[in-house]
Amino acid sequence: FVTEDWIQVVFTNKPYNSIVDPDKGSLGDFLVTGYDVEFMPYGGAPVPVQPFSGSTSVLVPSGEAVPASVLIVPFAAKDVDPLLSLMYSNNEIMSRANITFHGHEVQTNNNISFEVYVSVNFADPLVTKADEKNLNP
Repeated sequence: FVTEDWIQVVFTNKPYNSIVDPDKGSLGDFLVTGYDVEFMPYGGAPVPVQPFSGSTSVLVPSGEAVPASVLIVPFAAKDVDPLLSLMYSNNEIMSRANITFHGHEVQTNNNISFEVYVSVNFADPLVTKADEKNLNP
């Protein structure tokens, strides 16, 4: 049982042309300060995790790529339906997590935000109650 689910992300800050000087502002360093997660289930399934926000502090220098981890499923979400009902069943909830990152460009303090999407499938098909009884007689 995984208490919380985190995913690895890589923030990349690339100047896209030689005309703009990244050290002068528009494509300079940026700081990611938070994110919002909202799940969109497929096929009429229930929403697996209620929308939530998280905080972070990731400095991404101009021309660099910086790895980070973000929480995608908090522990509290696993202790309520519909995820709780997936335990010991062969049911599955397929969904897409929409993650919106927020922060600001360091040199100008201009706000930034950008979205990413990741497929997330929720299931517990590996251990049934019968399997658990066999493992713990």
